[in-house]
Amino acid sequence: MKLFISHSSADKALVETIYKRLGTDAAWIDKAEIEWGELFLAKITEGIEKASDFVLFWSKSSQKSEWVRLELNMAFIRMLNERAMRLKVVLLDRTALPLYLRPYHFLDVCESEDPLEEILHKLVPALKEPLKAQRHRFLNRSSELERIELAIDDSETSVICVAGFQGIGKGALLDEAIRRFFEGSDSIAVDVAGGTDLTELALKLNAKARRVELTIGLSKAQLEQELALSLETIARAGRFLVIKNIQHWLDEDARTISPLTELLSITKNITAFKDRPVFLSSTRKINTNPVEAEGLTQIFVNGLEDKYISTLIRLWYEITDGKELSHEDSLVVAGELHGHPIAAKLAAGLIGQYGIQQLKEFTQPLVQLRRDLARHLISQVNLNDDTKLLMESLAVARTPLPSSVLIKTLSINEDNFLAAVNQASQSGFLIHGQALEAHPLLLDYFWRTSWSREDYKPYAKNLAEAVWEYARSFPTDSVQFCDLLPICVRLYALSGDMDRAKAIRRDLLGELAEAAIDHYNRRNYDLAEQFIDEVLSADSSHWRMRLYKARVNIRRERWKEAENILRELLSERPADKGVLHAMGWRFLRARVYDRALDHFIQVIEFGEHVRSLRDAAECLYELGNDDEALRFLERAKAVESENPYVLDLEARIYEGKNEYGLAYEAAKLAAMRNPVDWSIQHRLGRIIVALGKPNEAIPFFNKAIELNQRQFTPRASLIAVLLDMKEDPREVREQLKGARRSAQTPSDEGIIANLEARCLKAEGKLDEAARKLEVEISNKKNLIHNNGLLAEIRLAQYYKDKDEFPASARSFLGKARLAVEEGLRLDSSDKRLNDLNARLPSDSK
Repeated sequence: MKLFISHSSADKALVETIYKRLGTDAAWIDKAEIEWGELFLAKITEGIEKASDFVLFWSKSSQKSEWVRLELNMAFIRMLNERAMRLKVVLLDRTALPLYLRPYHFLDVCESEDPLEEILHKLVPALKEPLKAQRHRFLNRSSELERIELAIDDSETSVICVAGFQGIGKGALLDEAIRRFFEGSDSIAVDVAGGTDLTELALKLNAKARRVELTIGLSKAQLEQELALSLETIARAGRFLVIKNIQHWLDEDARTISPLTELLSITKNITAFKDRPVFLSSTRKINTNPVEAEGLTQIFVNGLEDKYISTLIRLWYEITDGKELSHEDSLVVAGELHGHPIAAKLAAGLIGQYGIQQLKEFTQPLVQLRRDLARHLISQVNLNDDTKLLMESLAVARTPLPSSVLIKTLSINEDNFLAAVNQASQSGFLIHGQALEAHPLLLDYFWRTSWSREDYKPYAKNLAEAVWEYARSFPTDSVQFCDLLPICVRLYALSGDMDRAKAIRRDLLGELAEAAIDHYNRRNYDLAEQFIDEVLSADSSHWRMRLYKARVNIRRERWKEAENILRELLSERPADKGVLHAMGWRFLRARVYDRALDHFIQVIEFGEHVRSLRDAAECLYELGNDDEALRFLERAKAVESENPYVLDLEARIYEGKNEYGLAYEAAKLAAMRNPVDWSIQHRLGRIIVALGKPNEAIPFFNKAIELNQRQFTPRASLIAVLLDMKEDPREVREQLKGARRSAQTPSDEGIIANLEARCLKAEGKLDEAARKLEVEISNKKNLIHNNGLLAEIRLAQYYKDKDEFPASARSFLGKARLAVEEGLRLDSSDKRLNDLNARLPSDSK
């Protein structure tokens, strides 16, 4: 806080004591702040401009003081113009307050036995509160405003470009700068979209500046001439030109394209723009050449400080829910948002949805908010592979790294590295200091995209080696070495080299635990279990590792081992929602849906838990209760309206009901909500196949594989589509190699056997295909699909032999009939089996 104390010299003894008790850094008082010989008026003006609070000590003497009246007038001007100051009046005696001061009556100590302590008791907490319900949209941009003002005063600057993340407040900053620095300003604003070209810009400026209609079919030179005339008209009229979102006029390397190139060329030659520059906003900094740089000043806008984000949260919460939120509670949430104003607005909605206490204890909604915002920001930039790798390396390391370390890790030449740094910097993804650091808002996003790297272990090993070499350049007792030590342990652990990780520092169990979770998230369950066991051998009570050990067992279909761990955990914490949900998930994965549902219902009894509502809906769906499942999903959507996994299950249910239009809409929205989830891309592909467009589904299956190379399911679906489309079996064989590498469960192995049999059938190797299927059926694997495929093969053999070998043909028909009957016994409603049954010739009976 910075408090301006206005008072009469007659009350100075009391006021000076309050000033000292508040702290000289927190308050401003004329005697302390104005040195002898300085201009009183200038110093008072400066004090009021810097203050967030103006406290007037009102008495008979202050009523008569000319200085108090002057200070009060200045404070009112600032309040009215900027709404960036609070005014409080403390009554020291019974002198009547003027009418205009009565709304600001704060405290009456006329009859107080100890006015000093009473004033401090009430004033200190009030001053710590941020400005209540501040309506002025502009917050804490004094440094950016100062830079803009310096650029305006620079006689060489004709264009000012303000760059920063989308929604960070660039437009508000430009509006504020024009309002503050130019009295009676009149602006022309143009909002650029993806298709705004030279013609459209010329049309818009002509209409707004000259009110003339352009002739259709003008040449580029004529359009440039019209644009120059419009800009001259704007400049001569003393008007401002503000063009927003000019990132659409930058290529992939952030170099200017038309019409920005023409705009910059024209404006620097118009003298009037030296005094009233053209203002641009962009999500990326312009990569200029020396000619374009002439007359252009670029200013990058960072996020707001937590205290200002806190103010925005409180404002939006009051608007949306009609309730007040304490400064302390809003600061807790603000710390999770990394200074983004849009995030503050969205977070206020989360507080209304979940309650502040739940967000303090369970931050997942805030994490998801950051991910969604990061996805949106990154979608505005077409990142090249080197830039993506740079950002992923910084996210995996989770620490600033010098260029020398990164260039070793990325294994790219210096030019490509500089190009990657340049693209990331222009997009605002990097924080530059002594080392490069990823913007905290984007860390989680790029950490997650790194999971899909098929080569993540050697990649992590390279990063570990480079960071360890960097760490050893510092003395072992230095702060730098101590900070890098746990990072090296985690990176070696992430690469799978446990011995190296332990050799560096074997007692950093937290880093080994993080590596275990990383391996689990990357679906490398063998390594995950190895690191989990290492942590548990040192600390058998480690709660999180025990829970992840259970999850690994569930993934590996070791049901009893998982259940034993979870029961032990529940004996210690009977109401733990995470463990209860994991127990339900154990039964869900084992397809024991009624028992799984019981556990999810227990979690839901504690509150509308989205994951449990979603998984309960899956149980109901598998139990054949589609309508009730959809009702559970509606409850989940009421808590989190566009949760992609809820939408994905909704699509799956509609898919099962053959309502493919509704399924497609839900899956499409899920993919928009989470474009980097392979399973949702896979779902879209399956639905498109069901809509009878297998060729259009192939890109979605390929996208799913690209997003996660280690996933088996999209490869299996792609192979099935290629077989359905009768593609070259050699291509199918290539895809089968990748499917075998990614298979991890017995179910996956069973699907591969079925696909291999289909491939053999497509190659005409019917006997070999039938033998493979009979082995699978005898082992009770994938019975419905395998019986159906076996029936098709036997039927093909029948038609092949019926004319030349009638006896063997009848035998094949009998086997086809048996396969169909066995399949229908397992599922009498299976459409494929029923179709086969109808196609069987009558003499097969």
